[in-house]
Amino acid sequence: MNRYKKNGGRNMERNTIILAKYLFTKGVDLSSKIQKILFFFRVEELKAKKNFGFFKEKNNFQAWIFGPVNSESFFEMQRFFTESEEKDIFILDSKQVKEIDQYYGKWFEKYNNYSASQLIAKSHKNLSWKNARGNLPSDEPCKNFLKEDKTFIEFEN
Repeated sequence: MNRYKKNGGRNMERNTIILAKYLFTKGVDLSSKIQKILFFFRVEELKAKKNFGFFKEKNNFQAWIFGPVNSESFFEMQRFFTESEEKDIFILDSKQVKEIDQYYGKWFEKYNNYSASQLIAKSHKNLSWKNARGNLPSDEPCKNFLKEDKTFIEFEN
């Protein structure tokens, strides 16, 4: 899969780290909210049968205690949240934001209206997350990946 796209004479890398930085640039400054919006971006992408090239084919999210987490982008962004790096290296330029807005802008508007705790609660209803956690206690760490099958886009009522 092509992880780059021509963008005005230069390449923009396409991966979950770029999407996390996109969310951060758009003002999402809570790690948990970034992670849950990323998850819902992937849910929406799969529901729409789209692939914009930012997510891998599978194994994008692990079934962590507070919901699905993309560990690659989580650990990258932790460099800011733990104050070991300055904010500026996590900010995308306006051309990159505008390009990503074309793909994810409407979903960003939809999910950014939720609080982090609302997104966590919503993600806990996801069948793939529940299946990946199995019978683990609610406070037990889990690194199992969510299967990106039909259960990935299904939620309990």
